[in-house]
This record gives sequence, structure tokens and C-alpha cells, in this order.
Amino acid sequence: MAVFKRYSNGEYSLYEYVLTHPEPSGGLQIFGVRPSGVITHIGQAGIKEREAAFRLQALNTTHSPAIELEGNVDFSEKRLTFSRALVNVDPLPGQKRSRTPHRG
Repeated sequence: MAVFKRYSNGEYSLYEYVLTHPEPSGGLQIFGVRPSGVITHIGQAGIKEREAAFRLQALNTTHSPAIELEGNVDFSEKRLTFSRALVNVDPLPGQKRSRTPHRG
């Protein structure tokens, strides 16, 4: 899956890929990876017959604000429900702010 960022001028850019890897227990590991290859988010999902419970959090990188999400996906109802959504828009101690990329 791909996540796109929308800018105020109406343009979009690729922000992050969301990748999964199966676990032996039947669940999934979740990874958010920037187009540069930097892993910015990690998480887990437990899958039952028609639903999945997930938890996702940001790594302490210059690319992402601190975030922690928990919720469920009901595949039969096509519904995504968040039970926890914490976001800190300020950098954490020791977290440098990312710089605007430029062509060299």
C-alpha cells in the first residue's frame, strides 16, 4: 500500500510505503518505509477470520512525528476503527527536525 501526502496547491507526492511480513503465529508485522528506504513506522496486526487488530508506532527518526495508533479493521463491514490515536507534532528530545530536500 502507498500513502500519499497532499499539498495545499492540490498536488500529491509519495510519502510512505506500508509493507507487511507474515509472522509464524499467523499475524503480520507492519513496516512504514519512506521512498528513500528509511523505516519510519513499525507495528503488528493480529488477524482473525474477518477482522484484524493492529498497533502502529513511529520510530524516533527525523522523518516522522511521534505517533501511536491502535485499532481494528472489520473486513466484512469494510470499517476501520481507531481505539487509540496519539500524535505529538513537536519533536521528541533528541529528535532533529527533517530538512527540506533539495537537488544538489
